Amino acid sequence: PSVLSAQVKLEVAPFFASYYATNYTTFKSDNENERQAAGPGVGLSASYHFTRIVGIQGSVAYVRSGIIPRQPQAAGTINILTPEPGALTFASARLTLQPRRSNYFVAFGPGIVTRSGKAWNLPGLDHLTNVGAVAAFGIRARITPEWEFNIGVDGHFYKSDPDGSQAAYYQNRLQRDVMLTIGVPFALIGR
Repeated sequence: PSVLSAQVKLEVAPFFASYYATNYTTFKSDNENERQAAGPGVGLSASYHFTRIVGIQGSVAYVRSGIIPRQPQAAGTINILTPEPGALTFASARLTLQPRRSNYFVAFGPGIVTRSGKAWNLPGLDHLTNVGAVAAFGIRARITPEWEFNIGVDGHFYKSDPDGSQAAYYQNRLQRDVMLTIGVPFALIGR
C-alpha cells in the first residue's frame, strides 16, 4: 500500500488552447455552407493519477469561435458573409494512460460541448448542447526539475443539429473539432 500511495498524484493545469473545426456545421454545396471559425481559448484540467500509468482527468475549456457562413451570389461568385461572434464550452472526463518511463500520455472518455453567443442566439436554435467523445494525446515536456509543460491535441467528436431534425437549414452532422493545448501543471499531492 505504501508503494501505491507514493505513486498517487493530484495536479491542476491551466492551459491556453487553439481551436479548429474540421467539418461544416451545415453544408448544402461548395458555395453554400457554414463552419465554426478557428479561435483561441483558455481552460483548466485536473488530473488524479492512481499509479504512474493510470489516472483520470477532468477538463473544461472556453473557446471564442463564431460562425463563417458562405452563400452563392449571381454570376458564380461566392459571398462570404460577415462572421458572427460566438463561443464554445467543452467539458470532459477522461481515463489517462501513460506508459512506463515515457513523457507522453493518451486519454479518452465522454465529453460535452455547448454553443453560445450572438451566432447562436436565434429563434429555433434550441439544440445547442451535445454529448460526444474525446480522444487526446499529450506530451509532458520537463523544463527543469520543478517546471514542465503539458502540450496536447484533443479531438472532440459529437453529433450536431442546432435547429432540430424538423428544420431545413442545419443537418444532423458529425462534428470533429481539434484543440491544441499548452498548459503548466501544478502538483497538489505527489510530485
